[in-house]
Amino acid sequence: MRKPNSKSFKAPRNRSQNGNMLVLIAAITVGLIVALIFFCLNYARLLGSNSEQKKAIEAAALAAASDLSAIVIPTVEFGYVSLSDQAPIGKVTVAGDRYFLPVRGINTLIGTARADAIVATELYKIDSSPVWTELVQLDLDNTKSVITQLSTVLKAACTPTGSPMAIDRDNNKLDVYQDAQNAYIQNAIRMSGSSSYVPNSLALSVGELSTPAETNIPVPQPSGTYPVDPTLQQNNQYKSYVNIPVDVPTGKMNFVFGGIGSSARLIDVKDFTASAAGVAYHVPAIVKAEADQIIKTSQTPNGAIFHSAACAQPSSVFDVKPAPGAIAIEFPDGILPGFKNPAYLLTTPYMNAGQDCDALSAVGDYPSDAGSSLDTNCPAWPATVVNENKIADAWRITLYDWIRRAGVKVNITDVVNTQKTDFNPPNVATIDWITELTTNPLANTNLTALVKGPQIPFGVMHIYKFNQNGSVVYKSQPVAPYPYEVVGDKQLYAEKLGSAVGPPAVNDFVMPALGTLTFANVTLPDIGNGGGGTGFGKPGPKGPPKGPGIPGGNIIFTTAIDVYVRDQCRVLEVGTPNEGKHGGEPLNDTLVALKKGESNIALSRQSNEYGAGGMGAKGPPPGPKGGGANPLLGAQSDFGDTIAPAEPTLTFKYNSGAPTMRPTYESTGLTGSIRFRRQLQVTGSVLDALTNVLGTKSDIGYVGAKTGGALKTYFTTDTVTVTDDLLNK
Repeated sequence: MRKPNSKSFKAPRNRSQNGNMLVLIAAITVGLIVALIFFCLNYARLLGSNSEQKKAIEAAALAAASDLSAIVIPTVEFGYVSLSDQAPIGKVTVAGDRYFLPVRGINTLIGTARADAIVATELYKIDSSPVWTELVQLDLDNTKSVITQLSTVLKAACTPTGSPMAIDRDNNKLDVYQDAQNAYIQNAIRMSGSSSYVPNSLALSVGELSTPAETNIPVPQPSGTYPVDPTLQQNNQYKSYVNIPVDVPTGKMNFVFGGIGSSARLIDVKDFTASAAGVAYHVPAIVKAEADQIIKTSQTPNGAIFHSAACAQPSSVFDVKPAPGAIAIEFPDGILPGFKNPAYLLTTPYMNAGQDCDALSAVGDYPSDAGSSLDTNCPAWPATVVNENKIADAWRITLYDWIRRAGVKVNITDVVNTQKTDFNPPNVATIDWITELTTNPLANTNLTALVKGPQIPFGVMHIYKFNQNGSVVYKSQPVAPYPYEVVGDKQLYAEKLGSAVGPPAVNDFVMPALGTLTFANVTLPDIGNGGGGTGFGKPGPKGPPKGPGIPGGNIIFTTAIDVYVRDQCRVLEVGTPNEGKHGGEPLNDTLVALKKGESNIALSRQSNEYGAGGMGAKGPPPGPKGGGANPLLGAQSDFGDTIAPAEPTLTFKYNSGAPTMRPTYESTGLTGSIRFRRQLQVTGSVLDALTNVLGTKSDIGYVGAKTGGALKTYFTTDTVTVTDDLLNK
């Protein structure tokens, strides 16, 4: 066999194939590694982009929630309303008296109505009147109305075009959509590579939660007495988007809170729903933000669109209500027999009988404003409380409005117990009228032969105020017929006049029969009011002019009682021509004038500068050196409007400078009062001398003032300087 030529020898073919395979494998491996590296880089970029896109959309949702909680709208039902409580410092909330009004949060309105429903149920056990639940139902219906109004503005504000009503309390325009979009872009993706926000892809919507969340509205107190189902609360705060019922005498009322907390926070998108299921009504407050981002990678050179979404819950600053207000029950002419406690005012047949209550609304501050009047159509009377003829209903409304002022912090047990707690007795029982008349300026006149008759019962006022924690504080003080109280612009006034002729309509509501003051037909110097009339008063600097003297006659202390009710906080309407000057806020004048260092001073505003009038014809105010005792008889009016000079009257203060915080936000003001006056009937010739005081067709009047003498222990006669305030002691 021939051997192969060594020069022509070749390696086997399978060796070459193996080498090529190794190269191929290596190339493929390198390619896979490179591809994996690119994939990992792109994946890492996508992960980072997704994370930052999530942060961006969350920033947008929180920005929108912050703006939404700042929007303030005016309403007919509750004044200025927002998602959040806001203190009375906003420039847009300036009332006609140039003080700021508060802003009420939606959840606070709901919580207040629920607390008041419990109070109404408890009061119904004392006084089975339908008015209690009618007032709560009205507030609940009004709350639903303002929820709808606010929701409409919130939803419109979330659109690119916005809403003209989206303003804050300082009248700043809130562009919710633009602010959210800016927050998104400022937090946009910052990783390397091509990424961009899809213009105008941001979408904002307002909805609710499918899973209840904690609000910042506390459950009623005492919580042990009025518990809330544990599944409907968390940390003693109501939960949102669940029915939280109250059984009232007319059935069941459901209360649903919106998703608003003490601070803005993110919400899981899975919990967002346009409308929560199974709730009695809807409170859309949760904002959802969605946006698209284009991200380009080596794998998607033309870019891919990534969608992101986030939800946020707005916040509410809880209003602590430092001084919710006080209410007064006043007996200037002495206590009524049988009137042991406030509940008696609700249940006595006299207050609930007859069709003789006049319900009126003030036009201007009546009677202090020029041109002010009382509207007989009474738009201030709640529409759902049909009966305008019972003075007890006027008092129920006034009492309810005082309770409503305390908000969600009202101590329900305190309110109920207050109605059943006996009144404090007056400091002294009576004051002798003869003693009063024989003081200066009649110190040298013997009136014992002139005036024969009864003593004057001593007046007493009972004041109930809320502390900041919602508990009730009760105090009583001596009270004169004055200071009278105005009726605030657009607010409620009611009166019921008793009958001085014949037996009283209801025997449980009368003053004791005191007797008659008899004036003998004698002649005395006219020491009247400077206007030539007959009466008691201080002589001028030139001595008393001579006059016809005092004709004969009688002043009879009848058993008839007149009742007057003033509610300063019924109408809260703003933003319309019917807005009151004070927005339904309490009377911001002081209730009492006290001497510093003295504790038993009466609730009197009298001063020597107010003097001059006597029991007799009304005359013009005295000159600069005039003065003397206040009139001892006034007309059948609880405004002191027939006495010259006018008796001191509590009026609303006006701010003449730059708008500022209302005094009654931090100091207690008077939300309402009820006053009881005894009718005096004048007979005989003396009536002719009193026509300018009583009116030409009237023989009925009131004790006008009780000054000097024994009352000096209780009533200040110094020039009025307010050094203390009973409401805030």
